[in-house]
Amino acid sequence: KDDPDQVTFLTVPITPDLPPQPILTADTSATPTPHVIFTYETTWEPSDIRWASRWDLYLYMGDDQIHWFSILNSLAIVLLLTGIVAMIMMRTLRRDLNRYNAEDKEELAEESGWKLVHADVLRPPHLPTLLCASIGTGAQLLGMTAISILCAMLGFLS
Repeated sequence: KDDPDQVTFLTVPITPDLPPQPILTADTSATPTPHVIFTYETTWEPSDIRWASRWDLYLYMGDDQIHWFSILNSLAIVLLLTGIVAMIMMRTLRRDLNRYNAEDKEELAEESGWKLVHADVLRPPHLPTLLCASIGTGAQLLGMTAISILCAMLGFLS
């Protein structure tokens, strides 16, 4: 019935607005083939552009205009969000301090909220080796990211 050595070549047009189509074989029946091989073709062309300058077309800003509006917009959003978080923290701390100052001396024995943390500050961690490895890895990743960004800003990577 089906010869595994026989290969049928199909052409399926691919466009964004084309709905899914059944694969039609040479006899134009809607019977799907048991093996479909997907291929593509690439043509390499020589270029006079140096390897170090290959990204210059995409990185070049034609008018050398700094996008001040985008920078100021980002700065305003960061300041707004920082202000919102600061206001929430100040309200919470003010409410806790007012409640702490309003309580009687007997009720001060049972602490609640952020005042419970004071005993945990100097407590050693459960897995100090894992903590040290995590902090060291994070510091190394942060340092390498900063060095890579600095080298890119100085133009060493282009």
